[in-house]
Amino acid sequence: MEKKRMEKVNLVELAKHIVRLQRDIFAEISRSGKLNPEKATLLADCRDYCFYLVLDILEEESEDVTEIVEQLMKCEAYASGKGDQFHNGFFFTLSQLLAIKYKVRLLRGDAINRENFKESWLRTREELRV
Repeated sequence: MEKKRMEKVNLVELAKHIVRLQRDIFAEISRSGKLNPEKATLLADCRDYCFYLVLDILEEESEDVTEIVEQLMKCEAYASGKGDQFHNGFFFTLSQLLAIKYKVRLLRGDAINRENFKESWLRTREELRV
């Protein structure tokens, strides 16, 4: 059975909703001590969209991987700018998974590959004694 790809949405706009919903949920919990289930469901659905988007790409390469990585990085910056460190890390992790898997260059120079990582990791482990 062939799965149908989800309809694309603007990830930066989605990130704005995610950050707002999280802020609203925390504010309401602080005021009333109760979780608003409708807002919690909206937030979960927004985050799950991001998860499934990345999972779909990891399972079956997409022609727009670089574009999605760039959008996720913008989402990361937006969350950080709004002081939402949880979602900053959320978007960072998703973008890094795709960037590493598909060798998307994020900075100047080459994309990381497993062999380079293994060499660097050995040096890091020695330095940190872990």
